Amino acid sequence: TDNDPISGGTDVPMTVADPFSQTVGGLPAGTDLWFVAYASNGAGPGYSAAVPFTTAPGAPTMDPTPSVTSIVVDGATLGGTMTSDGGGTISDCGVEWSTDPGGPYDPPQSAGVCAEDIAFSTPVSGLTTGLTYYFRAYATNGQGTDYSNEASFVPQGLPVVVSSPEANVSFNSADLGGNDTKDGGY
Repeated sequence: TDNDPISGGTDVPMTVADPFSQTVGGLPAGTDLWFVAYASNGAGPGYSAAVPFTTAPGAPTMDPTPSVTSIVVDGATLGGTMTSDGGGTISDCGVEWSTDPGGPYDPPQSAGVCAEDIAFSTPVSGLTTGLTYYFRAYATNGQGTDYSNEASFVPQGLPVVVSSPEANVSFNSADLGGNDTKDGGY
């Protein structure tokens, strides 16, 4: 749509003999791209025809920060966000957790199918109240698996509070209070 074949592209300058080639890094995985070779001299530039090619798929990429919400007495909702599918088909995404920092992790819990830049989550249960759990999110395609950084949380229940009897009641004040008989595991 443009008469300038390198418009919007990346210019990779080089001083070369004929024939010439250049390795170009930083290309997006699993993506249809085009390249144009050109040379210039005192008469101006000369361009080749545009040549299409597709980069190979790579492993997916996870946002480094996993998520934890809805912490309850024996579980929580854990998740993450895949920022790139690597140009391949995602076969699984989910979370894995451990009571030891850095693992080993329990078998992963799948969140099902995930998509780029859309947060996914899955509830986990059967955990021990008051114990610290370490977790990370993951995404997998045919080229590999990527993980978020590790984060931690502590399952906790609601505190159990019993009111104390009122004391020193006067016409405009009273001593009031309570007792936290069970702190909910935190």
